[in-house]
Amino acid sequence: MRKFHDLRLFGLPLAALFLLITPLSTPVSAQTPGIIGNGPARTLTLSATGSVDTKPDMASINTGIETEAVRARDALDDNNEIMARMMKSLKDAGLEDRDIATTHFNIAPRYQHFKNGRAAKIVGYRVTSSLRITVRNLDNTGRILDRLVTLGSNRISGIRFGLSHPDRERDKARLLAMRKVLDRADLYARAAHVRLGPITSISEQTTRTPPRAVSFRTARALSAVPLAPGQQKTSVTVHVTWALAE
Repeated sequence: MRKFHDLRLFGLPLAALFLLITPLSTPVSAQTPGIIGNGPARTLTLSATGSVDTKPDMASINTGIETEAVRARDALDDNNEIMARMMKSLKDAGLEDRDIATTHFNIAPRYQHFKNGRAAKIVGYRVTSSLRITVRNLDNTGRILDRLVTLGSNRISGIRFGLSHPDRERDKARLLAMRKVLDRADLYARAAHVRLGPITSISEQTTRTPPRAVSFRTARALSAVPLAPGQQKTSVTVHVTWALAE
């Protein structure tokens, strides 16, 4: 027991004494951020936008049928009959199955409301069905609209023009953007008397501004208006970073 007490120094326990006499195995400077190294890398980051204006080559038409009757069965039969004639006529006009899609179908009661507190009662039924039609040849748009009106379409939410191959236009805009940013980088490097090293990062942002959608309250009004698809703008912005050579 006396030998154990002799191992204490000024009241310090054995573990603390061991730390006092053991050298640190890791230099302090290695634990301090920013002390070792060559400083931040020198870089150049630039952005450029390439834009392409393209005339749309296709159109999307949202149309539908609304029928009413005292009995739900009668309203449904009327709606089905008109829809069947309409779909057949659209296919006769050259549209394929993939160009005609049902987007909405609903059967709902029609109520008569009273002001004297009496409960509302059902006085009939309303059936609505909607189609989205894709016209891939814009020259046929007028003929398609005429068929819709003639066959009884009474719900039109409008026409939206678009591109059948939007990726092609995006690639054109990408090439324009990269040419711009490369020319700009060369200009900056010569003006600043530096040499460009390898590209370290490339990123992009894509935007597309379609023509304004044409909307009408009735199919008959739609068929009477001349349609101009206008131009669709596709833009790509690229962000490129270069390392600067020493």
